[in-house]
Amino acid sequence: MIGKIVNKKIIIFITVYILFFLNVFAEEKNTCANGYRVIGDLHGMGHEIINLLDGYIDKDGNWIGEKNHCLIFVGDYIDRGEYSWETYNYVSYLQAQAIKNGQGKVIRLLGNHELLIFKKDFRNLILNGACSWFNKTSDDFKTCEWVNTLISKEDLLNKDALYFIEKIFTPLVLEKSKQLKKDIEQGNIVAAFDFKNNKEDIVVTHAGISDEVCEAFADESSSTCFSCIFGKKPVVVTATNITKWLNTELVYGAFSNDHDHVIYSQRYGIFWNRLKSESGAVSKFCSKFSQIRGHTIKNEITIDTLEKDKLLYSIDVGLYENSNKEYLDIDPIKGTALIKTVHSNPSSSNKSKQIFDNFLKNYSIEKGDLHSCRK
Repeated sequence: MIGKIVNKKIIIFITVYILFFLNVFAEEKNTCANGYRVIGDLHGMGHEIINLLDGYIDKDGNWIGEKNHCLIFVGDYIDRGEYSWETYNYVSYLQAQAIKNGQGKVIRLLGNHELLIFKKDFRNLILNGACSWFNKTSDDFKTCEWVNTLISKEDLLNKDALYFIEKIFTPLVLEKSKQLKKDIEQGNIVAAFDFKNNKEDIVVTHAGISDEVCEAFADESSSTCFSCIFGKKPVVVTATNITKWLNTELVYGAFSNDHDHVIYSQRYGIFWNRLKSESGAVSKFCSKFSQIRGHTIKNEITIDTLEKDKLLYSIDVGLYENSNKEYLDIDPIKGTALIKTVHSNPSSSNKSKQIFDNFLKNYSIEKGDLHSCRK
């Protein structure tokens, strides 16, 4: 039995690092040289993001992005809002259309809410808004809300509550974890994405790369087979090599179901942290690149200065609870990063919702219906 487990781990290790080498030496077919649009946490608000995609979708919600334009989503597609998995699947659909049409590119990052599904963390799923997976008139929704009340009051799950919540969530969590795993293994969802804005190197992750994660990369790449790729000590943490490392670790986690690595840490990891290191700042190890992150809600997109004049763009403006929507448009030729605001009004909101609803009526993603959770 031990031999089988060891052999399985060896196979996983070899498979992941073969993927890593392919990723390292693969030719980038779409440079996104004409521009990037970066959009923060969506949280089930698929009907609202339509207003943020002007120039990238047509009047029916279909992809029309131009060649060498990239649309980046920082993760957290699900929970809280009314259209939880519909939002996830709509973004998946746009990505598939961009690939099919050979025009533009959609980059999807993993968020901490999607990560909770891998961990089968029922309590935090509910606390973070997973009751929205169900139709509000269904018995499953009522059960979920009842358990949410218990958790909020007692901060624990009693045996009865745990029984009911496992009963309604386990089939969905198993189904969705398979979907996520497939997306990660196929490279449709990544942990990080890096690019150049003129001469500025930028890395996009869900919550940001802490100094501790950069230090862990430097240590690992100096002492493991990564040194074969990045060279021997001292390892300089650059936007490109840490992005490849983060994406490789994500694929390994999906293959092995092992999420104990530092990148998953709720204190320092790229899905959870608030970019505060033990020293109080992002500094020594992460000083070679600027960052874009979601996760930490701001009233508006903010730009802060990190070590050595590197910038931190925080772009989660609370789409679920904020009437004004913002996104970041980056022109790598001019070297500009412009904050764009979409002011919602009843007319634009209704039009956006109508486009999204029509999409849901007329399209399905592969074998699964977009309303697969809505009993």
